[in-house]
Amino acid sequence: MNNFGSTLGYEFTPVSALTVSALGFADLPSAKVLSVGDGLEQERLVTLWDSNGSLIAAVTIPAGTGAPLIDGFRYWSLQTPLSLVAGRTYILGAYYNRESDDRYTLDNGTSSLATLGPGRSALGQTFPNVVTNTRVFGPNLLADDPGIVGRFYEIVSGSYDQCCGIGGDIDSSLPNESQRFVWLTVDSQRHTASMTFMGADRQTVFSIVPCPPNPPIDFSFDFGLLFSDRIIFHVDPGPPPYHLTWNYTVSNSVDTLRINGTLGMVQPACVDVPTRFNHSNIVAVLSPSVGPKLTLLESSTDRRVRILMQGQAGRTNVLETSSDLISWAAIHTNVMPYSVCPPCPFQVFEEPTPAVSTSARRFYRSFEVP
Repeated sequence: MNNFGSTLGYEFTPVSALTVSALGFADLPSAKVLSVGDGLEQERLVTLWDSNGSLIAAVTIPAGTGAPLIDGFRYWSLQTPLSLVAGRTYILGAYYNRESDDRYTLDNGTSSLATLGPGRSALGQTFPNVVTNTRVFGPNLLADDPGIVGRFYEIVSGSYDQCCGIGGDIDSSLPNESQRFVWLTVDSQRHTASMTFMGADRQTVFSIVPCPPNPPIDFSFDFGLLFSDRIIFHVDPGPPPYHLTWNYTVSNSVDTLRINGTLGMVQPACVDVPTRFNHSNIVAVLSPSVGPKLTLLESSTDRRVRILMQGQAGRTNVLETSSDLISWAAIHTNVMPYSVCPPCPFQVFEEPTPAVSTSARRFYRSFEVP
């Protein structure tokens, strides 16, 4: 962190046209709370600029836990979605006005939707015009890309083990609560793929924290290469602090995945932790469609309601309301967007007018259209 009142971020160049729906800021483990999602200590101004220094989007993400938490970032929707042009360079920045417990990471972000450029910085709340060698991954964004197809697969068998720590090997069979699903995203236009191991809630990315207070290692792999019968994920080595290496092979089948692979890292300061993590003989079958998850974000005294809707990218969802749980009326229909975080697309619904009288109850439900 810093005490100088700085705007910090990085450049990126979309590889195809994108539609930005929200800007976000990292809510990562801190020195006080060693878990993702403990809330932001300060509100954060996140800005998006073009390469000429013109501000094209900005949001202020409130302190605390009020903004939706998606894959370690808290996002705030733009009032109007913003189109970005393929091949043009843009700059994401966030303002840091004083020392705080809000954490960010350096130089270890990846994206399948954009080419990441150098870091950017500036003193003050302004365009980060200084090019640096360090990318500060505090700010982030969500964007649509209809060229990507993502599917959930449910793990039905396989094993996971951690090795090479002082405590010996740790073996477990799958599935379990922290590794029950696999989200596979395939981009047939670019011939690339990404894969993420997910918990039973279909939202939590499986991760480990080898040596606090270093950031967690997410089992989410980008830059997969498509072949006729398989997908290969291979990085050697990755960026600091862990210099991760991984090598995974996934059978290229729509209905069933067969996964084998290993993730390794350099020995951290904590010598008693594992340094190699293996998935063996994983079998995962295509998961049936499920309805979106609803979370009440706000219900104010004037009866206005804000609801976070999380679902599967590309699926059409209908939101209904009722006062008696018997008669239901549709009030909103949407197509869940694709996003920079493929496993966790979302939309925020807000009642445009006071929903009901202050004495009435109001219920909500949602379902996917086949």
